[in-house]
Amino acid sequence: DEYGFRLSETSEDGLWHAGDGALYNQQTWHRGTEHVDTEATERVVFIVSFIGRPNLGRDPRQLSRGTYFHIKWNMWSHTWQDLVDPNMHMNKFYSVLRCFGLYKVTGRNWGYDYVTSAAMRIANGQNGMQPFDLAYYVNTFVNDKWNIPKFLQGPVSDTNESAWRDYMSGTLNKCWYFLGIANVGVWVLYLFIMAFWVRVGPSGKTPSDKVTQTLLLPTLVIFILTHV
Repeated sequence: DEYGFRLSETSEDGLWHAGDGALYNQQTWHRGTEHVDTEATERVVFIVSFIGRPNLGRDPRQLSRGTYFHIKWNMWSHTWQDLVDPNMHMNKFYSVLRCFGLYKVTGRNWGYDYVTSAAMRIANGQNGMQPFDLAYYVNTFVNDKWNIPKFLQGPVSDTNESAWRDYMSGTLNKCWYFLGIANVGVWVLYLFIMAFWVRVGPSGKTPSDKVTQTLLLPTLVIFILTHV
């Protein structure tokens, strides 16, 4: 506070009006003030961050702290070019594919996708992705909103520095193990049904050996190829 100043002091009446804006270096400490005028209408603040996508390989740059709290999850990966025609390239369908880095229109550039930004924030211990934030995300989204069973989730810790990594790796391992068991179970059920069908047949008569080989051999070959 001793060295700070209000941007609104640059105006004649000390207030910000509709259309006013400021351009400043994100490396400076900054904060906003509360909108306390009860008689005024709600205000909308439009914040734009200009930042280059990280290079492949080792890139020491980090997201500026505080530039990501205002971004809705499905708005990640968009660029300034997309704002020219938002109805076409920022609609709900394309936004979901774009934010997870799955698809972009030919001729457009990738921005910071949601997965990349979240991984960078976790790796650098930035605000909103610190170890003590993990429990909030798990309870609010994973448990309450997405209803993912707890037996498929990794351990949740709010003190371990690698809490996010341990949770995600544990969740992936448990999901992989569960899918493996489910896969084997489906194949066993399928083979049981095929064996019963071959033995009895749809008409109650035992099929010939040729029919049996035609049905079972391809099934066994596919099973071996997909599990070796």
